[in-house]
Amino acid sequence: MVDIAPGVEVLLATDRSNPTLRMAEPLLLLRSLERIGTTEALRLVPAVFRLDGEPWRMEGRRVTIRLGDRVAAAAIRARSDDDNPEGRTWARWTTDRLDLDNPGALAQRLGGDQLADVLLAYATTHTLSAIPVVASFVDADQRRLRDAAREALRDFRQNGIWVARETFETRLGEEPDLAWGWERTLDELYERLDAARAAHLLTALADATSALEGGRGDEARTLLDGALARSPELATTEAATLYARIADLEVDPDARDATLRRAIAIAPDAPTTGAWRGRLVFDDAQRSLAGGVLDAEAFARAATLAPACTDCVAMQGALEAQAAAVEVDRTVPLAIASALFLALGLLLVTWSSTSRTPMPSRAATPLVPADDTLS
Repeated sequence: MVDIAPGVEVLLATDRSNPTLRMAEPLLLLRSLERIGTTEALRLVPAVFRLDGEPWRMEGRRVTIRLGDRVAAAAIRARSDDDNPEGRTWARWTTDRLDLDNPGALAQRLGGDQLADVLLAYATTHTLSAIPVVASFVDADQRRLRDAAREALRDFRQNGIWVARETFETRLGEEPDLAWGWERTLDELYERLDAARAAHLLTALADATSALEGGRGDEARTLLDGALARSPELATTEAATLYARIADLEVDPDARDATLRRAIAIAPDAPTTGAWRGRLVFDDAQRSLAGGVLDAEAFARAATLAPACTDCVAMQGALEAQAAAVEVDRTVPLAIASALFLALGLLLVTWSSTSRTPMPSRAATPLVPADDTLS
């Protein structure tokens, strides 16, 4: 059991009166939401303050102090909740504490999913000062952040048209048609940004292929890594195949395996994924062999998964030949021993039959009369 609020469990063991329970339940709920820590969980924190109001104000401030920017999205949303005055009080104090009225500074402190949640919160509360910050992420490399920024900019609707036009010109190098409304402007902006992103990846794939054909594996890897960092959702089987080709040029088994795992992660269902997995199995078996453990089953599996891998097939052939040689070594001594045993048996039979002395005949034995006496 996890004691999420130290002392409460001990108290409840001796006191379960209504006043105690009315204080323990909200406290345990707050601590649980803090432990979960996701934006969805923290958005419920202001709802707890609504239960008893003022007695929880100081506790709410301690929550903000403990979690810091992690409560930013929840506080931004709570500022506009007309049905929860205590939640708004907490949100105002948190806004001052975390400087939430400065979207630019907050965006610099946050990253990834937290920033995406904050952008959506600003849009939900129609914080107009956040529009330029939101627009700056419509072409972000991270997919969720980019999608959140685009959705947030749409939520501002006509209020964001001037920023949308400015972003169009800045990002694409041309002015949008002023006859377009905010929806058409955003549609054109997003479509052209995505087209440019896809073209960049295709160019990178072509350049990486050219580098591989020239035997420049490191250059090919750099091109692919950069392209997929900018557009991870555009990873394709073609990109995975290029990573596998880069792995073929690796001398270090660890580096080769890391590259193959990248290829498998990009295209786990590609037709050649089995062969890539076979190579990983082979390298693992080689490491075991270097440590003094022969895993014949692993080598056999590698040869089955990757029949085009010359090392895998050669090792399996060598193991099969060795197994056959061992079987012969065991069979030959057994045959020789059997032949010797048979020969020895025949010899004994022959010797026994030739050396046996015949029993004397009763007729040839002189009988001594019963009444004869010795003189």
